[in-house]
Amino acid sequence: MVQTVKKRMKRFPEVVDGVFHSIDAISREAATILSKTIGGSDHEGTALSSSSFMPRPLHDEDEEERLPLGGY
Repeated sequence: MVQTVKKRMKRFPEVVDGVFHSIDAISREAATILSKTIGGSDHEGTALSSSSFMPRPLHDEDEEERLPLGGY
């Protein structure tokens, strides 16, 4: 995947640069929204308040046991 991006960057630098800038802007906006939401300032007393919101772990060790051999 990295090689593909490098090739596209050489062929279409303006396009790839625009995509990266868009991804950066979206990520920054999401981080701002999430920091407000998780902090409880916008949603106190709701499911997203800091006291009741618990992020799910990225890797559930028990999940491997529940999956069939072929994965999903």
